[in-house]
Amino acid sequence: MSTFDQHQILACLRTHPRLGWLVIKTNGIVVEKHNVPLPLDNFIQVGYLIEEAILLEGSWHEIQGWQYNRCICNDHVFLVSKSSLSVEFEIWIIQEQIPITQITANRSEAQQFPREVGVILDSCFDEIYVTDGNGVTVFVNAACERFYNIKSENLVGKSVQELEQRGIFYPSVTSLVLNKKKRITIIQNTLSGRRIIATGNPVFDDRGNISKVITTSKDITELLMLRQKLTETEQLAVSVQEEAARLKRSCMDHQGLIAVSPAMKEVLAVARQVSALDSTVLLLGESGVGKDVVARFIHQLSTRYKGPFVTINCAAIPDQLLESELFGYEKGAFTGASRGGKRGLIELGNGGTVFFDEIGELSLGLQAKLLRVIQERKLTRVGGTKAIELDIRIISATNKDLQEQTQNGRFREDLYYRLNVIPITIPPLRERVEDIAPLIMHFLNQFNSKYNTEKIVTEEAMKHLLQYDWPGNVREVANMVERIAALTPGNQIEVGNLPAKIMEQSSNKMATVTVRGLIPLKEAVEAVESQLFTAAYRELKNTYKVAEILGVNQSTVVRKLQKYCAK
Repeated sequence: MSTFDQHQILACLRTHPRLGWLVIKTNGIVVEKHNVPLPLDNFIQVGYLIEEAILLEGSWHEIQGWQYNRCICNDHVFLVSKSSLSVEFEIWIIQEQIPITQITANRSEAQQFPREVGVILDSCFDEIYVTDGNGVTVFVNAACERFYNIKSENLVGKSVQELEQRGIFYPSVTSLVLNKKKRITIIQNTLSGRRIIATGNPVFDDRGNISKVITTSKDITELLMLRQKLTETEQLAVSVQEEAARLKRSCMDHQGLIAVSPAMKEVLAVARQVSALDSTVLLLGESGVGKDVVARFIHQLSTRYKGPFVTINCAAIPDQLLESELFGYEKGAFTGASRGGKRGLIELGNGGTVFFDEIGELSLGLQAKLLRVIQERKLTRVGGTKAIELDIRIISATNKDLQEQTQNGRFREDLYYRLNVIPITIPPLRERVEDIAPLIMHFLNQFNSKYNTEKIVTEEAMKHLLQYDWPGNVREVANMVERIAALTPGNQIEVGNLPAKIMEQSSNKMATVTVRGLIPLKEAVEAVESQLFTAAYRELKNTYKVAEILGVNQSTVVRKLQKYCAK
């Protein structure tokens, strides 16, 4: 095993004594084994082909740099996870799962689970999560409390859609199973900061309808941490760099593209549909909603995905430079021009997609020239006479009302109609609140991955974040999550770590006063003051923060607390 340091890898693996693992050559020969669970251990022999010892259930599924499969041995079901150690060796992690047949046999609803069965299932290290055909939770075992950091009584009776929106877990494998009507395996993020691999299995009634969805999940947080440790070894440098580059490209292509809400799902459905065409697309929406991300999403799904994706921000380039930047120029076209001339941004997009961001900022003169490019699919460089053929797909975006601008003479009507072939409006976050919690978790995961931290958002803090309107939309979520995570000293982001503007808005939304009887006004005011100041201090634990939220002086807060706490 000259291509990697065996002792270094074994030392890393032995820090996880619960894991059964194998080292296997890429030709299938078992080189090393450790703590493989029975009865599988009896069949796997060092020096022999792994395929002679186990029978895999189907094809491998790749998620987050690991490939997953299942095998069955003497009625025992095992989760098999593998990853490359080098070009010559692989590491296989083997963990036992609970067979679905043991869970589903003669059990239809939560009340039909006898106490003995519940005790048995509670003893399982794997999560077992059962819903009815509508996605309402009917049974969870004790592992769920550990995975989600929430009591089982707060899960049973709740729909998975509600739990997903609250950020307890994301995405919901049950929702996917109900939609696709087949078994699905995914990786879930949880509010407690765990990563779990979840397999949802539909149970059909006699009429072919789904009566239950039974999900078994395994915590792979340690598995992913193990992967991180292995990638730090010098001998894995080549394979790790390739995988990291692939994952980076994937993250850049779809960064912040979250679609849980019906509105955003509709946006992506239309985007997928038009990606197969070369039709011109106009993306509409407020600043920060992710128009650039949707544009790149369309490009990646199109037949042009191997071609360039060129972004032109019409507001960022000065007017005097914009024409030469867009169309390029020939040598000697103007003073200071490059000797060899220069290709413009539109020409650089040949064979791919050109994305005009903030198209509403384009001057009327350049609008006329762009119109000619769209109509003729040709351009002429500044100072040149030769027409250059173009093979581009045009996507544009704006946060302005172009139709109103055409009426006011600030935007050419003929160009507007050329750009507005397929309009796609991306709604602001306040109109798709279901996406807020998943977006927060998405950007927090990015922060944790980038800075090797394990920060999580408490459920109480998440409630306040969900009450905020996010006027800056997805861009504000990304920036705010990074700000909060960076300024939070520990790993738990709590209410006290949230900025004042979020607390102020959420407190205004959540605050209510209930009148249950008639009392003198002075007594009523004092009663409300007492509740308000004590509740604010109990939550924020800082008189300066209380003063900032309530809009009073810090000395007033101290005086009121002394007054009401003394009573």
